[in-house]
Amino acid sequence: MGRLYLLGDLFGKVVVPQAVWDELVLDGHLRSGSEDLLNASWIELRPVTTHASVVQVLRVSLDRGEAEAIALAQELQPAMLLIDEKLGREMAQHIGLPITGIVGVLIAVKRRRLDPDPAGIARQMRENGVWIAERLIQDIENA
Repeated sequence: MGRLYLLGDLFGKVVVPQAVWDELVLDGHLRSGSEDLLNASWIELRPVTTHASVVQVLRVSLDRGEAEAIALAQELQPAMLLIDEKLGREMAQHIGLPITGIVGVLIAVKRRRLDPDPAGIARQMRENGVWIAERLIQDIENA
């Protein structure tokens, strides 16, 4: 939606596993925003190393990007894991990782006044095919 910079504003640095990078940049090279990812100096591409076997276990239920994101979060112990898919969120919470999703990010954007209309961003995302329930958009507005 042209607001990738908000993640940098919120978190300072975002670490992305190889599978997510491949999905968003290599496979998505024609998608809107893929160029922004390439140019964002605050995004660090990092492969999963010490928890590579975790990826194999998680791949039974999750796609490669979610599995690598969870495994990398286990390695790095970040302040937050950004993950939206329900099963991935449940697995990350089960192993004790702190998580948020796009709605949580947009609530933080609103609270820190980094954008004048974070609920509008959510609506725009919904218009572009991202599933966000109206009640979640209301949560952003009411935050």
